Amino acid sequence: MNGYYDSLKEQFNQMVQAGFLTTADRKKVIFVDSLQALEEVISSYQK
Repeated sequence: MNGYYDSLKEQFNQMVQAGFLTTADRKKVIFVDSLQALEEVISSYQK
């Protein structure tokens, strides 16, 4: 948090732009900015 994973997030975005990763697969990698947001993602996750 506090921006720690920002560069990793940008790397995934660049992989999509370069064609190494599909947009659909990119959407499967979720980044959040707070524990509350993480709880919301987990509680709303559907298989």
